[in-house]
Amino acid sequence: MKKVFSLILALLTLVSMTTFATSTVLAAEEDFFIKPLTDTTAEITGYAGDGGNVIIPDTIGGYTITRIGDQAFYQNKNLKNVTLPEGVTEIGFKAFAGAFITGIKMSDNVTTLGNNAFSYCINLTDVALSKNIKVIPNNAFSFCTRLESITIPEGVEDIDISAFQSCYHLVNVNLPNSLNTVGEYAFAYTAIKNLTLPEGLEEIKSQAFFMCEKMESAIIPSTVKTIGKWAFGSCFALTDLIIRDGVEIIEAYAFDSSPIAVVEIPSSVYEIGEYALGYYYVEEDFSYYKYEDFEIICEEGSAAAMYAANNDMTFSKPGEDNPTNPTEPDDTKPSEPDDTKPSEPDETDPSAPTDTEPSSPEDDFKQGDVNMDGNVNIKDATAIQKHLVDLIKLNEKALELAEFDGDNKITVRDATAIQKHIAGLA
Repeated sequence: MKKVFSLILALLTLVSMTTFATSTVLAAEEDFFIKPLTDTTAEITGYAGDGGNVIIPDTIGGYTITRIGDQAFYQNKNLKNVTLPEGVTEIGFKAFAGAFITGIKMSDNVTTLGNNAFSYCINLTDVALSKNIKVIPNNAFSFCTRLESITIPEGVEDIDISAFQSCYHLVNVNLPNSLNTVGEYAFAYTAIKNLTLPEGLEEIKSQAFFMCEKMESAIIPSTVKTIGKWAFGSCFALTDLIIRDGVEIIEAYAFDSSPIAVVEIPSSVYEIGEYALGYYYVEEDFSYYKYEDFEIICEEGSAAAMYAANNDMTFSKPGEDNPTNPTEPDDTKPSEPDDTKPSEPDETDPSAPTDTEPSSPEDDFKQGDVNMDGNVNIKDATAIQKHLVDLIKLNEKALELAEFDGDNKITVRDATAIQKHIAGLA
């Protein structure tokens, strides 16, 4: 009886080992294409294996693998979880872009990620980044639409343009104290809800958190010197904002269409751009309107007090119970007459010409000027994005102007091309 039991136990052990072996496998060397870099090292340039959960071998053909080459696993639909060799120090341009990978694990020997390294990895949910990366580069994880959480390791100094743009389900982001800069569109169109930026951060660039529609709160640390244009633009749920003493510049439109009710602006802020706070934009008539109940808490004589005065906004000193308004001595908050408020958006065709927009057929609009306001700017890129997800419907003329990348189709690439044009990248 004991012999029978021992035999059954041995068989079960063998089965479990076999199951484990097939779930995560050390890939065969012949599955890879390589290119020698030196007499002893090589990069992977392609893959022809069956996929699944794969551990890439440390050596292939006698060469130590130190680099994952440009587009090596581009649009691979078979790979799932991938573990990189210990010797890899660099992941190239579009190395895994468009692949169906669900997870990526790299050692701390990796120091460099290429642009678009993991862009459009729509199944990616599990990312273990090296602790020795200094820069998360342009579009590194853009459009990783299932990514919900990311921890940026201590040591990372810059998160570049569009690094996590359009990671629509990205809710939790842990940022390191080593971070200096959050680049243009770095976290635009994500689902971040509560944002605490680390002490040590110096610059939040234009559109860094643009259209984070679920963001409810944000804390800007004292080390930040500049909050860029539209940095928190169209964060339609953002009501709780803390700006620490030390911040110096709030650029134009920084919190455009973010419904913050009350904000204390420290005296360290010496410059506030137009429509930076307290305004929302209405696409139907291409105009800005003030939030009626918006209030600034600030010291008299500060840039914030001047901004409030110039914009007829309610303001009060810190600790003061009764806010005042420079044009309303009876403490009555100003309100807009009903006939000046914009009407409810007509979602059937919000891009149709209005009284404030030229409508002559001879008007010569610039390509990319989707809302036909005479400028090619972020609002045009946003209009394309909203059209593509059926939030609005562009009219025939707007669709003609939206075709910006030259492929005769209206896609997200047109919005991206306009964004790059605005940022001076194209």
